[in-house]
Amino acid sequence: MDRRKFLITTGSGTLAATAGCLGYNIETPEEREEQKNRVDQLETEIKELEEELNSAQNRNSELEQERNSAQDRNSELESDITEAKYKQILWLYSYGITHYNNGIDKYNSGYDLFVNENYVGARAEFNVAAGYFDSASVNFNAATNRADDMSESTVERYCSDAVSKSDYMSQAVGDYQTGAEYYRRGDSSTGSNYINDGDGHYSQAQNTELRDLGELESELDVTIDT
Repeated sequence: MDRRKFLITTGSGTLAATAGCLGYNIETPEEREEQKNRVDQLETEIKELEEELNSAQNRNSELEQERNSAQDRNSELESDITEAKYKQILWLYSYGITHYNNGIDKYNSGYDLFVNENYVGARAEFNVAAGYFDSASVNFNAATNRADDMSESTVERYCSDAVSKSDYMSQAVGDYQTGAEYYRRGDSSTGSNYINDGDGHYSQAQNTELRDLGELESELDVTIDT
């Protein structure tokens, strides 16, 4: 190799080295194609991620609507349950009133028989009356407990008063029944004492209020068909 060619070769090498030091990169067509493909690939990945994000956002929106719908349904169910419990109170109270009224009918029948000195018949009627009043107390007491569970203090008080009234009447007809038996035996003195005790319990019953079903319906804002 002569000197001229050597210098040219040397100069070209120096230039290439310098260009490399200055930050210039010489890329081959294959490298450029590879970079373009990589960019395209990333662009595709970005679009896919954006679509996934949009899908997730849409799903979140759907889930939010479902959650709100579920909350509305829960509220509706809770309201239905409350109404059903209120109706249960009203039905128990209504049954209590029915038993109480039947007891009053039997009491009146027994009273008429007693006045007519039919002590056996009076005793039988008073006995049946006591059963009705006891049944009324059971129903009123159940209504009281359910009103307490629902924190319905006014209705609870109404039902509790009904229990007391039924209990007083049960005690009254129990005394009348025993008194009638003593009168049947000819022991009017002892019989009179029991009748007086019965009158005392009867008076207590009359001083205790038995509310109409409508008052409870008004308090609970629920009605039932009886």
